Amino acid sequence: MFTRQIGMCAELKLTGAQIPTAEEVYDDARRAVGNVEGAFAGEAQEYDKAGYEAAKQAFMVMVNRARRPRGDPQDLYLKQLVEIDRYYPLRTEEQRKANSYRNQLLKTCAKAVLDRYPKAPE
Repeated sequence: MFTRQIGMCAELKLTGAQIPTAEEVYDDARRAVGNVEGAFAGEAQEYDKAGYEAAKQAFMVMVNRARRPRGDPQDLYLKQLVEIDRYYPLRTEEQRKANSYRNQLLKTCAKAVLDRYPKAPE
C-alpha cells in the first residue's frame, strides 16, 4: 500500500531547482527515523520496523530523483557516518539492541547518496 502512495507524493512532481539535493533527502530520512522512533515508543517492535522500512522506501525513491549534493560527496558521507554513530551509538550491548536497526538504516541511506554521486563536481 505504501508503495502506491509514494508514487503520488508531491515531491515527485517537482522540477529543476525545486528538486531537493541528495543531502536534503538524506536529512529528511534522518528526521523520519527520529519521527518513527518517537511515534512508536513503547509499541511492538513490528511497528518500528514497518515505519523504518517505509522511511527507507521513500528515501530510495527520492534519492534517485535528487540533485547532486553541495560540496564533496565523500566528505558528506564521512560527516553523516560520524553523526549516525553519535546519535545511534553501538558501544554497549544495550545500545546495540536499541540502535542497531536505526544505525544500519541510516548508514545504508548515506551510502546510497555516495553511490549515486561518488565524486565532487569538477
